[in-house]
Amino acid sequence: MSQRWVRTANTPLATLTQPATPYCDIGFSDNGTLCQSDTATVTWDRTDRAPVRHRYEPADPQCTTAGFEYSQTATRCEKTAYTDPTEPLTKLAGRPPKASCPDGYTAAGAGRCARTVLGDPTQTPIGAECLDHLGTLGAATVTRSGTLAAGCTSLRRGDPQSPHYARRYTLGVSAASTTTITVSSSAADVFVYVLSGSKSAPTVVASDDDSGPGTDARAAGVKLAAGIAYTIEVTTSVAGPAGAFALTVANALDEPPVVITGLADDTETGNGTLTASDIFTVEPADASCAAAAAGAAPSVADTGTPAERTVSLRLAAPFSHTVTVTCDAPRRSPTSVAVTLAGRSPGVSVTGLDDTAATVTGRGLRYGTDKITVDPSDATCSVAADGHGVGRTWVSSRGPTRVVLVYFQRGGAADVTVTCTAPDHSPGTDKALFSDGPRPQIGDVSATFTPADACTATTAQDADAAHSCTLAEGSSLA
Repeated sequence: MSQRWVRTANTPLATLTQPATPYCDIGFSDNGTLCQSDTATVTWDRTDRAPVRHRYEPADPQCTTAGFEYSQTATRCEKTAYTDPTEPLTKLAGRPPKASCPDGYTAAGAGRCARTVLGDPTQTPIGAECLDHLGTLGAATVTRSGTLAAGCTSLRRGDPQSPHYARRYTLGVSAASTTTITVSSSAADVFVYVLSGSKSAPTVVASDDDSGPGTDARAAGVKLAAGIAYTIEVTTSVAGPAGAFALTVANALDEPPVVITGLADDTETGNGTLTASDIFTVEPADASCAAAAAGAAPSVADTGTPAERTVSLRLAAPFSHTVTVTCDAPRRSPTSVAVTLAGRSPGVSVTGLDDTAATVTGRGLRYGTDKITVDPSDATCSVAADGHGVGRTWVSSRGPTRVVLVYFQRGGAADVTVTCTAPDHSPGTDKALFSDGPRPQIGDVSATFTPADACTATTAQDADAAHSCTLAEGSSLA
């Protein structure tokens, strides 16, 4: 019989099967029977018994010995023993923490920080602690040393709560100048001001902080004018520091001064009208010079020699005046020199008074006498005796030759001075020793003198010794 397919309304069904390919999830490996964990070291097998879980927790430690307690830190039983009832055997070791204070404050103990501040001052300190005077400077360099400390504060920096210690120096200049001010200190970062004007409202001419080496201050090329008072203030860059410093002021004149040399005092002697004068030189040679004096009219004239001048004053004797000579030249600063020009009358000449020993008369009177020569012969003379045991004195009153007479007691002696005056003459004097007995002579002596060369030869013919010496204090003659 033959087969044939007939169309039906049903869809034919067919089920196909084939062997499955085993696989394991990530982290597991096929061991041929099971998927085994790649990291596990223990495998669990299914059993008929229920699983048992074991839990553990720290035991509550017990210390069975009396007086001991369990220490969680040391994980053991411990007991604190004492050497006596008041002091424990163990003590805390180490240091307490240090106090940390903000800028300007210092540790004051008990966990506190403190700082010292100044209240409003009643007046600006002056005197040795704050102010010094350098004077009027020409072409010169001056140095000073000082200390920044409480008692003087800056006019320009800081406030009562944050003081900047300072010192001030006043100065002027003789002519227009260029000045360099240097302040050095190893104790503080110094700051320098050059001020003018009033202390309450000073004007800053120049200032500097660190233009010198390190933290030193150096204000260079500062222009100063004659006739103005300046103040140099040395202070600090920050509040508080104190310590020593050194100040140097180097001043150079913008126009060098005229140089005057050889000018000296002069005194003329004579009667009537006298001319006192002196010759001097100037540099530069074309400098113009003038002279002035209070109550007189001195003059300056050329001598005919380049750069040479003569200052003179002509008046009736006697006179004496301070004469100021001032010379100036283009592109130079003027220079002034003061001298004394004087005229005096000739002095009375008194000569011939010598040391005299007393003469004893038959009645026991003691006197010393000597002759003097006087010029002019009409001079009026007087005698004075300074000593002991001195009686009446006398000097004759006429002629060029006079007699001097001094009476003594026994053992008396005196320095006798004869003074003679005359019209249009200055007084003349002469001195001598009058005594009751010969003038005492110094014998041979030996002594220690300081310095060793303190002795000089004596040239006077009537000297008592061959040398004049200075005896050291505390030395004695032998």
